[in-house]
Amino acid sequence: EREQWHIAPYDSTLRAKLTGKPETKNWVAYYQKCLERFPDDAWAHQDLGYQLLEQGRYIEAAEHFVAAAPVILQSRNFLVYAYLFSDQVEKAIEACRQYSNYAPGEQNPFDTMGDCLWYGGKFDEAIAQFEKACEVDPNSVSRAGISIGQLHFLKEEYDEALAWFHRARDPWWQAYTHVWLGRIKEAQRGLYNA
Repeated sequence: EREQWHIAPYDSTLRAKLTGKPETKNWVAYYQKCLERFPDDAWAHQDLGYQLLEQGRYIEAAEHFVAAAPVILQSRNFLVYAYLFSDQVEKAIEACRQYSNYAPGEQNPFDTMGDCLWYGGKFDEAIAQFEKACEVDPNSVSRAGISIGQLHFLKEEYDEALAWFHRARDPWWQAYTHVWLGRIKEAQRGLYNA
């Protein structure tokens, strides 16, 4: 039965059997009902947490990510953002440190820590974390490189920003930076050649 609750979001016939309704617009209620039946179900906790996160109910979401985290690594990442979006930056940073302990050698904890530090106004430390993400996984430069470029832009280090936007292959941010600097023709040329 537990597995049926996991499959039912993708199968309206099964969903109707479990809930009496083939369609639902209230996924929070769906996962709450699943947790009434199986209170220790990590996947239901994560899915409910994600639905709450999407609704801006960050504190409630964090509680469910905490419940799912011992089983599902991704919940640790979601937990960081639940804290971050509820303006609990230090809690987010600590949760990210714990997340990185469970995902040694992976790129995402560095990327997530970069977001935490950026949100906390620690731009140089954030850049260092995003750079580590790029070192661990060079393919992450398309996302982390844009973040690094944006941070350099905010620090008014426009040459560094442009270099990272170029490295990340993001013509839009390159053009935006050129426009900001009054280089309209360079911005047009960059977008035209993209």
